[in-house]
Amino acid sequence: MKKTLRLVAKYGDACNIVIGTSLKEAGVLYQEDINWQQRIKYTEKKLAVLKKHCEDLERPYNEIEKTITTYIKISPDAMDAEEVIKICQILANIGIQHIIFNMPNIHEIEPLEIMGKKVIPEVEKF
Repeated sequence: MKKTLRLVAKYGDACNIVIGTSLKEAGVLYQEDINWQQRIKYTEKKLAVLKKHCEDLERPYNEIEKTITTYIKISPDAMDAEEVIKICQILANIGIQHIIFNMPNIHEIEPLEIMGKKVIPEVEKF
């Protein structure tokens, strides 16, 4: 990983950062002890490294699209729409332009409805 961000700064159009996993054993079990503060700090650190590489190469940092891949679970025993919206706002504030959420309960219709009716309309405003 030490070379990846330098290569992105030199050649890349986009940079995707994977922040943690709330899934255990490749998605079999969901862990509820998600430490989002730690994930955000990790993301900020990676973006700072990318920005420094861009400065060193005299490349505009804003030319590179910044994306995140992470895991959420929307359900009564995990997260609600407001928590997901808050996470999206924080990530947008630090420079993330797109978020890719993996969801262990994607086979259930309710989390998809919540994303479509509550989360996406709010996140589009950022």
